[in-house]
Amino acid sequence: MLSTVSDASSSPTRRALLIGIEYGHGPINARLSGTHSDVENTMELLMTKYHFQRKDITILVDEPGTEDDMKPTRINMVRELQALVQDPSPGGGYFILYAGHCVQLDAQGDSVEKDEYLVPMDAVHEGPSAYIHDNLMRGDDLKRILVDPIATVPKARLTAVFDCCHSGTVLDLCHHRCNRAYNLKSTYRGLCRRVKEAFPEPGETAQAFAEPWTMLAFEKVFMSMSVGNRREKRSSSSTCDGYCTRTRRTDGGNVLCISACKDSQSAFGNEHGGSLTRALVATLIQRKNHIRF
Repeated sequence: MLSTVSDASSSPTRRALLIGIEYGHGPINARLSGTHSDVENTMELLMTKYHFQRKDITILVDEPGTEDDMKPTRINMVRELQALVQDPSPGGGYFILYAGHCVQLDAQGDSVEKDEYLVPMDAVHEGPSAYIHDNLMRGDDLKRILVDPIATVPKARLTAVFDCCHSGTVLDLCHHRCNRAYNLKSTYRGLCRRVKEAFPEPGETAQAFAEPWTMLAFEKVFMSMSVGNRREKRSSSSTCDGYCTRTRRTDGGNVLCISACKDSQSAFGNEHGGSLTRALVATLIQRKNHIRF
């Protein structure tokens, strides 16, 4: 969750992990450009506007001359992901940027669905197969490493930015549809949920849709927008349909995943960086109020 504050320097302890992979050692069709710029621009934003200390920011890039233990290999990424959220403190803020490849592969077992995998630099090589499967990082593993430790700590916050293809549900969060905020369908779903919460009885809900601009409906619907901005936790067997009940939570942390696209889509970038990271950095630079991560 993000919240507006007047002085970011008063924030609790924060840590950040920035990963940028261009795969310069791999085949031409696997190479990316601009991901190192994403890391540099995000680090500058965190330090200059949000007062992160350089010692609290870890960078993994595959630039020439980078020490082996700071390259974005699978073993190094796992180590630094675990270190990012190790012993999270109440009210602590944790931030991760991943700019690189993400691929979809058939899910394990008999499922017809697909799983999302991050692609560390050592999962790409010059060879007959596209990827070294054992070096890929599955979304379920990311959830176990990043999300589970934060979820149990009151008011801890993890903000994860995935500027890569197929990243919509890469963290396997419960509410990947009701939290979308980029199209008309998402706006409609949000309005339906708020009307349902404001008018829980079937007759009241129908009346609110039939007479949406009465003072009573207007007041109840829009007052509910500022109440309970955390979503009710759902069981792993349930599926978010976009109309989940909103509720206040005070017993755990919050995880916000900002993805460049849906699972079925591809992201865009060039030598200046990924489109998501550039837009995010530009937007936050222009904000007059600070955002607390």
